[in-house]
Amino acid sequence: MNTRKLIRPIYLSQTSMEIPASMELPVPLNIYAGALQLKTKEYWIIFSSPKVGDFVVKVSIVPDTRAPQHILHPPFPTKRCNAPPDKTCEDPSCPRIIHIQIPSKNIRLWTAAKAMLSHTLNDVEKTFWDDYLETPLGLKLMAWISRQYHIGPSDMNFLFQSRVTYKVECNSPQVVCPSSITIEDVRSDKTVDLPIHISNAAKPSSAVDIKLRTDSELRYYQIIMRKPSRLTTQSSVAPTKEPSQAGDQVTCAGFKIFYYLSNSIVSYMFFDKLI
Repeated sequence: MNTRKLIRPIYLSQTSMEIPASMELPVPLNIYAGALQLKTKEYWIIFSSPKVGDFVVKVSIVPDTRAPQHILHPPFPTKRCNAPPDKTCEDPSCPRIIHIQIPSKNIRLWTAAKAMLSHTLNDVEKTFWDDYLETPLGLKLMAWISRQYHIGPSDMNFLFQSRVTYKVECNSPQVVCPSSITIEDVRSDKTVDLPIHISNAAKPSSAVDIKLRTDSELRYYQIIMRKPSRLTTQSSVAPTKEPSQAGDQVTCAGFKIFYYLSNSIVSYMFFDKLI
Protein backbone atom coordinates (compact mmCIF):
# COMPACT_ATOMS: atom_id res chain seq x y z
CA MET A 1 0.00 0.00 0.00
CA ASN A 2 2.85 2.44 0.81
CA THR A 3 4.04 2.29 -2.81
CA ARG A 4 0.79 3.74 -4.16
CA LYS A 5 1.43 7.24 -5.44
CA LEU A 6 -1.95 8.78 -4.77
CA ILE A 7 -3.78 10.96 -2.28
CA ARG A 8 -4.65 8.91 0.80
CA PRO A 9 -5.52 9.65 4.44
CA ILE A 10 -2.57 7.78 5.98
CA TYR A 11 1.06 7.06 5.18
CA LEU A 12 3.51 4.94 7.17
CA SER A 13 7.07 6.13 6.60
CA GLN A 14 8.84 2.92 7.62
CA THR A 15 8.55 -0.82 6.97
CA SER A 16 10.27 -2.01 10.16
CA MET A 17 11.25 -0.75 13.59
CA GLU A 18 13.67 -2.01 16.21
CA ILE A 19 12.65 -2.08 19.86
CA PRO A 20 15.48 -2.95 22.31
CA ALA A 21 14.56 -5.60 24.88
CA SER A 22 15.49 -3.26 27.74
CA MET A 23 13.51 -0.34 26.33
CA GLU A 24 11.04 1.07 28.86
CA LEU A 25 9.88 4.17 26.99
CA PRO A 26 7.65 4.08 23.88
CA VAL A 27 9.42 3.91 20.52
CA PRO A 28 8.08 6.47 18.00
CA LEU A 29 6.33 5.13 14.92
CA ASN A 30 6.14 7.85 12.26
CA ILE A 31 2.66 8.02 10.77
CA TYR A 32 1.38 10.80 8.54
CA ALA A 33 -2.39 11.17 8.80
CA GLY A 34 -4.87 13.62 7.34
CA ALA A 35 -8.63 13.81 7.87
CA LEU A 36 -9.48 14.38 4.22
CA GLN A 37 -13.20 13.72 4.67
CA LEU A 38 -15.86 13.91 7.35
CA LYS A 39 -16.23 10.26 8.28
CA THR A 40 -13.92 8.32 10.59
CA LYS A 41 -11.30 6.21 8.81
CA GLU A 42 -9.94 3.04 10.42
CA TYR A 43 -6.73 1.14 9.65
CA TRP A 44 -4.75 -1.69 11.17
CA ILE A 45 -0.97 -1.89 11.46
CA ILE A 46 0.28 -5.45 11.87
CA PHE A 47 3.61 -5.90 13.65
CA SER A 48 5.32 -9.23 13.02
CA SER A 49 8.32 -10.63 14.91
CA PRO A 50 9.59 -14.25 14.98
CA LYS A 51 10.99 -13.66 18.47
CA VAL A 52 8.15 -11.99 20.35
CA GLY A 53 5.20 -12.86 18.11
CA ASP A 54 2.72 -10.68 16.24
CA PHE A 55 0.43 -7.92 17.43
CA VAL A 56 -1.94 -5.44 15.83
CA VAL A 57 -2.57 -1.75 16.45
CA LYS A 58 -5.68 0.06 15.28
CA VAL A 59 -5.52 3.62 13.91
CA SER A 60 -8.67 5.74 13.81
CA ILE A 61 -8.57 9.09 12.03
CA VAL A 62 -11.39 11.29 13.31
CA PRO A 63 -11.82 14.81 11.88
CA ASP A 64 -12.06 17.57 14.46
CA THR A 65 -14.32 20.23 12.95
CA ARG A 66 -14.63 22.49 15.99
CA ALA A 67 -12.32 25.26 14.76
CA PRO A 68 -13.40 27.61 11.95
CA GLN A 69 -11.31 27.67 8.78
CA HIS A 70 -11.70 31.42 8.38
CA ILE A 71 -12.86 34.27 10.62
CA LEU A 72 -14.59 37.04 8.67
CA HIS A 73 -15.20 40.62 9.82
CA PRO A 74 -17.90 42.22 7.64
CA PRO A 75 -19.26 45.66 8.57
CA PHE A 76 -22.40 45.60 10.69
CA PRO A 77 -25.43 47.05 8.82
CA THR A 78 -26.80 50.17 10.51
CA LYS A 79 -29.98 50.75 8.50
CA ARG A 80 -33.13 48.87 9.41
CA CYS A 81 -35.14 46.26 7.50
CA ASN A 82 -38.70 47.32 6.64
CA ALA A 83 -40.17 43.80 6.69
CA PRO A 84 -42.46 42.84 9.60
CA PRO A 85 -40.56 41.14 12.47
CA ASP A 86 -42.50 37.89 12.05
CA LYS A 87 -41.81 37.57 8.30
CA THR A 88 -38.74 36.81 6.23
CA CYS A 89 -37.48 39.76 4.22
CA GLU A 90 -37.75 39.12 0.48
CA ASP A 91 -36.31 42.42 -0.72
CA PRO A 92 -32.96 41.73 -2.50
CA SER A 93 -31.98 45.38 -1.98
CA CYS A 94 -32.65 45.34 1.78
CA PRO A 95 -29.96 47.36 3.64
CA ARG A 96 -29.66 44.54 6.19
CA ILE A 97 -28.15 42.20 3.57
CA ILE A 98 -24.38 41.86 3.61
CA HIS A 99 -22.32 39.91 1.11
CA ILE A 100 -19.70 37.45 2.30
CA GLN A 101 -16.98 36.43 -0.14
CA ILE A 102 -16.43 32.68 0.25
CA PRO A 103 -13.22 31.22 -1.25
CA SER A 104 -14.01 28.90 -4.14
CA LYS A 105 -11.17 26.61 -3.10
CA ASN A 106 -11.09 24.78 0.22
CA ILE A 107 -7.49 25.72 0.96
CA ARG A 108 -7.22 23.61 4.09
CA LEU A 109 -8.48 20.51 2.29
CA TRP A 110 -6.09 20.92 -0.64
CA THR A 111 -3.15 21.70 1.61
CA ALA A 112 -3.83 18.41 3.37
CA ALA A 113 -4.32 16.48 0.12
CA LYS A 114 -1.07 17.79 -1.38
CA ALA A 115 0.84 17.09 1.82
CA MET A 116 -0.41 13.50 2.01
CA LEU A 117 0.43 12.92 -1.65
CA SER A 118 3.95 14.34 -1.24
CA HIS A 119 4.92 11.58 1.22
CA THR A 120 4.56 8.99 -1.54
CA LEU A 121 6.68 10.81 -4.15
CA ASN A 122 10.34 11.17 -5.02
CA ASP A 123 11.84 14.59 -5.78
CA VAL A 124 11.14 14.45 -9.53
CA GLU A 125 7.53 13.38 -8.96
CA LYS A 126 7.04 16.12 -6.36
CA THR A 127 8.13 18.74 -8.88
CA PHE A 128 5.61 17.43 -11.43
CA TRP A 129 2.67 17.24 -9.04
CA ASP A 130 3.44 20.61 -7.44
CA ASP A 131 2.93 22.13 -10.89
CA TYR A 132 0.02 20.04 -12.17
CA LEU A 133 -2.02 18.52 -9.32
CA GLU A 134 -4.62 21.31 -9.17
CA THR A 135 -4.87 21.73 -12.95
CA PRO A 136 -7.64 19.99 -14.97
CA LEU A 137 -5.06 17.68 -16.57
CA GLY A 138 -3.41 16.82 -13.26
CA LEU A 139 -6.72 16.07 -11.55
CA LYS A 140 -7.84 13.81 -14.40
CA LEU A 141 -4.52 11.94 -14.18
CA MET A 142 -4.73 11.57 -10.39
CA ALA A 143 -8.37 10.41 -10.67
CA TRP A 144 -7.29 7.78 -13.23
CA ILE A 145 -4.43 6.60 -10.98
CA SER A 146 -6.82 6.34 -8.02
CA ARG A 147 -9.26 4.21 -10.02
CA GLN A 148 -6.50 1.67 -10.71
CA TYR A 149 -6.35 0.83 -7.00
CA HIS A 150 -10.07 0.59 -6.31
CA ILE A 151 -12.80 -1.80 -7.28
CA GLY A 152 -15.93 0.31 -7.50
CA PRO A 153 -16.23 3.97 -6.52
CA SER A 154 -13.64 5.47 -4.16
CA ASP A 155 -14.65 7.64 -1.21
CA MET A 156 -11.97 10.11 -2.35
CA ASN A 157 -13.72 10.83 -5.67
CA PHE A 158 -15.18 14.06 -4.31
CA LEU A 159 -11.71 15.61 -4.57
CA PHE A 160 -11.94 15.47 -8.35
CA GLN A 161 -15.32 17.20 -8.73
CA SER A 162 -15.19 20.73 -10.13
CA ARG A 163 -18.80 21.86 -9.49
CA VAL A 164 -20.12 21.31 -5.96
CA THR A 165 -23.39 22.29 -4.26
CA TYR A 166 -23.18 22.83 -0.50
CA LYS A 167 -25.92 22.91 2.10
CA VAL A 168 -25.64 26.14 4.10
CA GLU A 169 -26.09 26.03 7.88
CA CYS A 170 -26.19 28.94 10.34
CA ASN A 171 -26.33 28.79 14.13
CA SER A 172 -28.05 32.15 14.66
CA PRO A 173 -31.81 32.77 14.35
CA GLN A 174 -30.99 36.43 13.65
CA VAL A 175 -29.14 35.62 10.44
CA VAL A 176 -30.89 34.24 7.34
CA CYS A 177 -28.74 32.44 4.77
CA PRO A 178 -29.57 30.76 1.46
CA SER A 179 -30.38 27.08 1.96
CA SER A 180 -27.61 26.11 -0.47
CA ILE A 181 -24.81 27.53 -2.57
CA THR A 182 -23.18 26.13 -5.72
CA ILE A 183 -19.52 26.75 -6.45
CA GLU A 184 -18.94 26.26 -10.16
CA ASP A 185 -15.19 25.70 -9.88
CA VAL A 186 -13.95 24.60 -6.45
CA ARG A 187 -10.34 24.75 -7.68
CA SER A 188 -10.50 28.44 -8.59
CA ASP A 189 -8.57 31.03 -6.58
CA LYS A 190 -11.55 33.40 -6.84
CA THR A 191 -14.42 33.87 -4.39
CA VAL A 192 -18.19 33.37 -4.58
CA ASP A 193 -20.80 35.67 -3.11
CA LEU A 194 -22.92 34.50 -0.17
CA PRO A 195 -25.64 37.05 0.76
CA ILE A 196 -26.90 36.89 4.34
CA HIS A 197 -29.68 38.92 5.97
CA ILE A 198 -29.06 40.38 9.43
CA SER A 199 -32.08 40.83 11.70
CA ASN A 200 -32.85 44.24 13.21
CA ALA A 201 -32.43 42.58 16.61
CA ALA A 202 -28.87 41.44 15.94
CA LYS A 203 -26.04 43.06 17.88
CA PRO A 204 -22.60 44.00 16.52
CA SER A 205 -19.53 41.99 17.56
CA SER A 206 -21.58 38.83 18.07
CA ALA A 207 -20.10 35.67 16.51
CA VAL A 208 -22.13 33.74 13.94
CA ASP A 209 -21.10 30.33 12.62
CA ILE A 210 -21.82 29.51 8.97
CA LYS A 211 -21.07 26.04 7.61
CA LEU A 212 -21.06 24.77 4.04
CA ARG A 213 -21.55 21.02 4.03
CA THR A 214 -21.66 18.02 1.71
CA ASP A 215 -21.49 14.34 2.62
CA SER A 216 -17.68 14.46 2.33
CA GLU A 217 -16.65 18.04 3.01
CA LEU A 218 -17.22 20.77 5.57
CA ARG A 219 -16.30 24.44 5.31
CA TYR A 220 -16.64 26.37 8.54
CA TYR A 221 -16.63 30.18 8.70
CA GLN A 222 -17.11 32.40 11.72
CA ILE A 223 -18.66 35.82 11.13
CA ILE A 224 -17.95 38.64 13.60
CA MET A 225 -19.68 41.83 12.47
CA ARG A 226 -18.31 45.20 13.45
CA LYS A 227 -19.83 48.65 13.29
CA PRO A 228 -18.36 50.40 10.25
CA SER A 229 -15.94 53.22 10.92
CA ARG A 230 -15.35 56.17 8.64
CA LEU A 231 -12.62 54.15 6.96
CA THR A 232 -14.77 51.03 6.49
CA THR A 233 -17.34 51.35 3.73
CA GLN A 234 -17.13 48.02 1.91
CA SER A 235 -20.09 45.65 2.00
CA SER A 236 -18.24 42.46 1.20
CA VAL A 237 -15.30 40.95 3.01
CA ALA A 238 -12.79 38.34 1.94
CA PRO A 239 -11.63 35.81 4.51
CA THR A 240 -8.71 36.45 6.80
CA LYS A 241 -5.80 34.06 7.16
CA GLU A 242 -6.60 30.66 8.62
CA PRO A 243 -6.15 30.56 12.40
CA SER A 244 -4.10 27.37 12.20
CA GLN A 245 -1.82 26.02 9.51
CA ALA A 246 -1.48 22.51 8.14
CA GLY A 247 1.40 20.34 9.15
CA ASP A 248 1.23 20.61 12.93
CA GLN A 249 2.87 17.78 14.85
CA VAL A 250 1.65 15.98 17.94
CA THR A 251 2.88 13.00 19.93
CA CYS A 252 0.37 10.51 21.26
CA ALA A 253 1.04 7.27 23.14
CA GLY A 254 4.56 7.02 21.78
CA PHE A 255 3.44 7.32 18.15
CA LYS A 256 4.59 10.43 16.33
CA ILE A 257 1.83 11.74 14.07
CA PHE A 258 1.69 14.60 11.61
CA TYR A 259 -1.83 15.85 11.02
CA TYR A 260 -3.10 18.24 8.42
CA LEU A 261 -6.82 18.81 8.24
CA SER A 262 -9.08 20.09 11.01
CA ASN A 263 -6.69 18.94 13.73
CA SER A 264 -7.26 15.25 13.06
CA ILE A 265 -7.68 13.15 16.19
CA VAL A 266 -5.64 9.97 15.72
CA SER A 267 -6.09 7.15 18.22
CA TYR A 268 -3.94 3.94 17.18
CA MET A 269 -1.43 -1.00 12.11
CA PHE A 270 -1.55 -0.83 8.74
CA PHE A 271 -3.92 -3.14 7.00
CA ASP A 272 -5.57 -1.58 3.99
CA LYS A 273 -9.27 -1.78 4.79
CA LEU A 274 -10.76 1.43 3.47
CA ILE A 275 -8.28 3.20 1.21
